[in-house]
Amino acid sequence: LAPDGKKLAFTSRGEIFATAAKENGEATRVTFDPGNDGEIHWAPDSKRIVFSSDRGGATHLYLYDFTTRTETPLTSGAGPDNTPIWSPDGKSIGFIRAGRELRVVDVKTKRDRLVATGYFDREPFESWRGYAWSPDNRWIAYASGGAKGFSNVYLVPAAGGESRVVSFLPNVFGGTVAWSPDGTFLLFVSRQRTEEGV
Repeated sequence: LAPDGKKLAFTSRGEIFATAAKENGEATRVTFDPGNDGEIHWAPDSKRIVFSSDRGGATHLYLYDFTTRTETPLTSGAGPDNTPIWSPDGKSIGFIRAGRELRVVDVKTKRDRLVATGYFDREPFESWRGYAWSPDNRWIAYASGGAKGFSNVYLVPAAGGESRVVSFLPNVFGGTVAWSPDGTFLLFVSRQRTEEGV
């Protein structure tokens, strides 16, 4: 669902479609490629989406602009590039490369930079959201495997810099990090011992 609540984007058989969120009617096909397209994330302005696609043999990120009906590749190289999430100001997109690098790509210049390295647990694939932008765009919180295989939450400046751990739990397979709307605290999934994640 787009942030404005008016549009909905979804995947079917490896293609992306969009439709109005409230009215009945036909969905509009957005992508036309034999590759598998998915992991849709709406821009804060509700006019663009970023998505991942394995077209060309490697998974990379693409931007689709609904106002101009144009598609633009955002990343290249060996990949795979997955789990795109827009920054709150709509100027940058975070993503995970090869399950070991947290990177940020500037939407305007298409240049990406390494922000942090770690072990990013991506199960289940479609619902994993193991990192999150702070509301002021300055920080990224992420879950990563660390000492003794425990997964905890770290903070890193979005511009790059040193990461610091901010949770200290014997936590395995943790993830799905979220900020409070005012940026004063973090929430994250914890699956200690054998309990279900809460």
